[in-house]
Amino acid sequence: MSASDLNASLVIRGGRQGGTDPWRDVATLALDSSGFHDTEGIGREGDAPGGLDIASVRDSLLASFDRADLIALLDRVVALRDALAK
Repeated sequence: MSASDLNASLVIRGGRQGGTDPWRDVATLALDSSGFHDTEGIGREGDAPGGLDIASVRDSLLASFDRADLIALLDRVVALRDALAK
């Protein structure tokens, strides 16, 4: 398996409400080795997922979530990345 074969979806949830709609805010990020992509599958010329620049991903997340909470959460992902790099 090569790095280009790997992809992931990162789901960030916040604002627990309980009941049938337990989360007020939900963001899903699709990513692979080339960057972030539209989770709706919107593509360029109908066949490739459109890429999202880091600034638009940042702005989208900050519109729904607290900056400090996001940083604390993503620090855990960075810690995992650092552990894998050793």
